[in-house]
Amino acid sequence: MKILIYGAGVIGQVYGGRLIQAGHAVTLLARAPASGPPARHGIALRADGQTVRYFPPVITTMPAESFDVVFVCVRHDQLAPVLPTLARIPGGKVVFLLNHCTGLTDIRDLIGPERVLLGFPGAGGGRMPDGTIQYTQIRQQHTTLERDGVVARMLRDAGFPVDVHADMDGWLKTHAVFITAAGAAILAAGGDNAALAADRARVSHLVAAVGEGFAALTRQGVAVAPRPLRIIFTAVPRFAATRYWQAQLRGPLGTLAIAPHIRATRDTEFPALAADVRKLVAGHGPTPHLDSLLAAYAR
Repeated sequence: MKILIYGAGVIGQVYGGRLIQAGHAVTLLARAPASGPPARHGIALRADGQTVRYFPPVITTMPAESFDVVFVCVRHDQLAPVLPTLARIPGGKVVFLLNHCTGLTDIRDLIGPERVLLGFPGAGGGRMPDGTIQYTQIRQQHTTLERDGVVARMLRDAGFPVDVHADMDGWLKTHAVFITAAGAAILAAGGDNAALAADRARVSHLVAAVGEGFAALTRQGVAVAPRPLRIIFTAVPRFAATRYWQAQLRGPLGTLAIAPHIRATRDTEFPALAADVRKLVAGHGPTPHLDSLLAAYAR
């Protein structure tokens, strides 16, 4: 299939490279100058001790041609300015793989509800000094889409486990609460996920904060999902949930998926997402632990 990856960050390069490997014709649209690493050296992906390099065409402006699928992999704070451009792309599905928990109806209305496919990536990682993307596929959270179909099959063929969730609005709101609380806790520990994991009191505070946020969503009629995430924060005793998240923060989820992204976006995407979450839960019940975590970062 003819694919455009809109955004040349970690997620754009991971999904672009894997789709090239699966045999698709991928073009990478980089918002940075064309002299950046993907244009000069291609996409270099490192996982499980091996590095593979791909060389897609890299462009910096939207072409006039149509694509079968456009994957939108920009940061949350970059989304609003690019939506008018996305709306002008002729034909094909527009798949959103990024943090966004508000304005979803506006996105559908602007681009067309039949064309929009909301989702979230099931991979995470960071950029190494030489430009290589070191990443991991997140065992606990697969790539998630709101509908099954051609895009889901294409991603599965590229080696991505895919889950389908009909209520991506609730799913994305749930994830936003979790990731902002976890990110704020990591930043409060100096950006060090291992240091956070070693501090039982701070992780317990994080567990309480996420539970408060999920309760605030529930009071609004938002379905908190996926179920395992809801259970660990709302049904499992806090001492057990704290131990679980201490282990997760020390492992690949914290080290390769969450912490690198939070550190890289602490002055860009993260404050914008934290501000959205504060507005999302405001007035829907007591959230003292969540408020204390997000107050320093939401602007």
